[in-house]
Amino acid sequence: MLASMASPSAGADYGCWWAPQVEDNTAYVEEFLKERILGELGASSDRVFATGLSGGSGFASSFHFHTDYRYSGGVVMLCGGDVPRLNGGACEPSQDPEAAPAPADLSADVLDGVRYDFAMTSGDFLMEMSEAGASFYSELGFSYVRHRVVEGSGHCGFDSGWEGLDVFAEGMDYVDP
Repeated sequence: MLASMASPSAGADYGCWWAPQVEDNTAYVEEFLKERILGELGASSDRVFATGLSGGSGFASSFHFHTDYRYSGGVVMLCGGDVPRLNGGACEPSQDPEAAPAPADLSADVLDGVRYDFAMTSGDFLMEMSEAGASFYSELGFSYVRHRVVEGSGHCGFDSGWEGLDVFAEGMDYVDP
């Protein structure tokens, strides 16, 4: 089951459009996955995969840190990703709070079960944030974390939409071997 992560438009209740606010969109996505995907559709939690594009990548890469929801599977981040923040982050990176503490239940199953693929196009202004996210998960002991730079230039600068799909497909092969 593939869940594409995106955040609602900017508004008084959501802060930055891309930030996974704990009280708002994160709770909504958690309920949707538990009730609809795992509950009604009967998907297995070890077969949940998430993806995000740009800001959605930041959300997807840090989602499970902001909830008690755990899954195995993988996360493919295209043109984004970051270190999970205590409150989801701020509009200006210079105002971001510190990284969130690691969840207490990082068992071997979690560390070996969730795979991360960060894919960035050359010269993307979010490269540093994406690299920080990949380093964060590697340093916590996750077994499968990869950061790659793919052809293209600038933010999500794939030469064509098909190339972006190819990058996504390669990421899915990595997170679902």
